[in-house]
Amino acid sequence: MKRECECQLHCDHRKSEGKLATSVLFPGILLTCLEGDSAEPFGTPDYVLQIRCCRQGRVGWRFPDGRELCLGKGDLAIHTAETWKGSECFLPEDGGCDGFILHMDLKKLTEQPPELFTGTDITGEFLFDRFCAGRRLQVQKGSDRTESIFAGFYQGQDGYRTCWQRVKMMELLLYLLTEERPGEDEIPDYGKEYPPEQIQTIQEIHEQLIAHMDKRITIEELSRQHLINPTTLKAVFKAVYGTSLAAHMKEHRMGLAAKLLRETTLSISEVSLQVGYESQSKFTAAFKEYFGILPKEYRHQ
Repeated sequence: MKRECECQLHCDHRKSEGKLATSVLFPGILLTCLEGDSAEPFGTPDYVLQIRCCRQGRVGWRFPDGRELCLGKGDLAIHTAETWKGSECFLPEDGGCDGFILHMDLKKLTEQPPELFTGTDITGEFLFDRFCAGRRLQVQKGSDRTESIFAGFYQGQDGYRTCWQRVKMMELLLYLLTEERPGEDEIPDYGKEYPPEQIQTIQEIHEQLIAHMDKRITIEELSRQHLINPTTLKAVFKAVYGTSLAAHMKEHRMGLAAKLLRETTLSISEVSLQVGYESQSKFTAAFKEYFGILPKEYRHQ
């Protein structure tokens, strides 16, 4: 079942960078963690631009009309604070999420622009027309470039981190302004997302698969068990989890295999069975393709 956030989002990267603190980067530009949604009081909701960035994991939001939207690693959403009003955050799967939101008071940005904006067309009005007119919601899928930019918000020692974040905020904004924009019919529209009951079914399927990784359950079997069309199952699964069912489960299988190799004395043959491979040779080939190293070598690292 999906988990409501209730402060469960992890804003630190679970390694060594430390917690991402709320900070004012420039007049009218605020950086918060993903659970710092409201940023109140901060400008007029219909004139505050928010750039919502997911760095790790997956995170979703449910809107008052029942529609839902999920962001995965490297994904971002651009919208006004008014557009996001009344939404509820949830985690589509265990493991938490790591990310942040940039809140931009566009009126203040026009009145007190960062020095680097001087002599450019970048004003609050320009950004509003580009990203917010008509209360649009734009979603951009992750890429190596966005993941690299997001990582920069966490780098540097505490005394210098705000400086890095200011630089990366400018880089992210310039990236969004100069990147080729999709046609209007290509911009993901959260109004076309799938019904809540279908998303609930997919999350139940996900839990079933994660709980039984030693078994290979086909899409046809899942379709019959959960009374959902196979094509719909595949489409909704990709919308919620960001990849195909097969690719997503391979990631989980390889993650569990690595954990078992590190933390148990199970033989490689036993590990392969635990993660759904009856053939040790096929498991070994899949593991090497995924990690670039044989299971035996991985265990002895």
